[in-house]
Amino acid sequence: MLREVDLQLEKAHREEEIKIRGELDKKHADEQVNLRKSELDEQIRLKKELILGGQAGVGGQAASMSAKDDEIDKIALKAFEESKKREMERKQRALGMHKQEIMK
Repeated sequence: MLREVDLQLEKAHREEEIKIRGELDKKHADEQVNLRKSELDEQIRLKKELILGGQAGVGGQAASMSAKDDEIDKIALKAFEESKKREMERKQRALGMHKQEIMK
């Protein structure tokens, strides 16, 4: 009887560990995406300041190059977000499979 209680307690502990791991993984991925977004926003702001500060002799060419760079950076950010989303879905499936193994 004590062995059975011990096994149930161990099973509950593993289930809780899997749940917490999933939550922490999701939180970490969200933090990475938010950090990347804030870095991109700061980079865009600094580029605009640089272009506006030195635009006396450069003209609109620098502004259009900056807009293209901004668009490329935004596309890269979107790809990063999608990558993190796929990674989290994969991890969630793996954790689900691990949980099913524990439930047996």
